[in-house]
Amino acid sequence: MSKSMTRRALVASTAAMPAAVALSLPVVAQAAAEPDPIFAAMEQTDSTERAFLARCAYEEALQKAGQKLPPAPGEYSRTQEMVAIVNTS
Repeated sequence: MSKSMTRRALVASTAAMPAAVALSLPVVAQAAAEPDPIFAAMEQTDSTERAFLARCAYEEALQKAGQKLPPAPGEYSRTQEMVAIVNTS
């Protein structure tokens, strides 16, 4: 008797499983469609760092070529462009 009840419960739960999965799919799809704010912040930080390092390399090349770059007001060595990049982050 308990074997048939267990079998019935197993069959019933297996039959209900696709319906439960189908109901949860729209929630998963919606969550995947929305951008994750943490990943967006990480990408912004990476983008700002790449821009800053590219500006550092550019200004270093100019200085090696003999061009003197004026610092931004209130700064010792950072140019206005460098300060602008840092302030965007």
